[in-house]
Amino acid sequence: VTFGGTITQNSANQFKAGSGVTTFNVDPTFTGSGAGGLLFNQNPVTIVSARTLTNTYTSGVVTFNALTFASPTAANNYVVGTGSTTTVTNAITYTANTTANNQTITLQGTGILNAGSLNMGAVPTSTGNMLVVTTSATACTSCQLNVTGLTTLGNASTAVAGAAQITMTTGATNTFSTGTLTYSTSSTGTGIATLSTATGTITINGATTFTGAGASAKMLLNVTGAGILNLWGTLPTNGTVTLVSTSTTNMRATASIDAYTFGILNVMTGTTTTTAAVTSAGALTVSDGATLSLGNFAFTASGTTTVGGGTTGILSVAGAGSTGTLTFTGDITVNAGGTFNLSTGTHATSFAGNIAHNGATFNTGTGAETFTATKALSGASNMTFGGAATINNTFTLTNNNTATVTFSSTIIGSGASGNFATGLKSYT
Repeated sequence: VTFGGTITQNSANQFKAGSGVTTFNVDPTFTGSGAGGLLFNQNPVTIVSARTLTNTYTSGVVTFNALTFASPTAANNYVVGTGSTTTVTNAITYTANTTANNQTITLQGTGILNAGSLNMGAVPTSTGNMLVVTTSATACTSCQLNVTGLTTLGNASTAVAGAAQITMTTGATNTFSTGTLTYSTSSTGTGIATLSTATGTITINGATTFTGAGASAKMLLNVTGAGILNLWGTLPTNGTVTLVSTSTTNMRATASIDAYTFGILNVMTGTTTTTAAVTSAGALTVSDGATLSLGNFAFTASGTTTVGGGTTGILSVAGAGSTGTLTFTGDITVNAGGTFNLSTGTHATSFAGNIAHNGATFNTGTGAETFTATKALSGASNMTFGGAATINNTFTLTNNNTATVTFSSTIIGSGASGNFATGLKSYT
């Protein structure tokens, strides 16, 4: 079957291509007002060189069995227009690019693209890129790219710039989701395989894998601005992960996180364990029913720390280690039922904010505590500081907690004027 122009569907019945090979000899547009849908689901469809397929059909769904981008002698494209939905039941595959021309999926307005898998891991031998972009004449406002299975990103294995890039545009609430994510890159290629968003949401429902010896600089997971990263699996080392302080990472399942700096970090379900030194540059929240388990490494929470939402929530240490200081720069709030318990280990701790404890447990363990600002203890639940406490010079720590605050070792005023004060109705 050969199509030479626009395909218009104005019927409640389906338009269904047969089981033979479907060929588009021009740049077709899918359009119409009928809800029946356009089906090309018998055989895979290839977007040949120099062709652009455009879906502006908003009344139904355009469905493909599979969709392949050929290596282009001139750019080839698939456009998901605003309000339209395209579903690729099986794989979207980018053939290895041997030219300087791009292979591009463009999302516009509120367009939706669903796929069984997205294979952008073919090794290009040129400067041509494998692209998914959301910038166009009709810029995305809430585009979606939903991949049920595996998304693979790669780059060139020789010193050329070809690489896979999924870029969600600035100024829009776009979403990208995938079952699992694999970067497979070469340190020789000059292009960087990139998954990036600025104000949208990236959701990885399973494992993230970074592969390629010495190629970490060629793998970029980039969340800037107010972008959101939802993780249901481990975020390993070996890749380059940029999460600015205004971005949000939501840990949604039991997983581990490696030596990265996060922005806002929310541990929402399961147990998240640190397997290297980790920094939360924004607010840190451990939700009801969730646990943040700190490994035998340094940890820094630069913003506020909130444990529990009123019933449970645990911040703890994993094992009896003492490596690295646990630093809490902002205020700490332990809500009813919450647990802040570092007693398993002997880490040194540093506090620069107020600490309000109304939860089940607050225990810093036997490591030394240092208070580095004039702040107060408050709340109505018992607190235990198990190690030697130092209040740095010129600062005052005031106990306004109405339960019992226990310092199991000593309190030292460092320098000329480090002070401890007992507030009204408090007991130390």
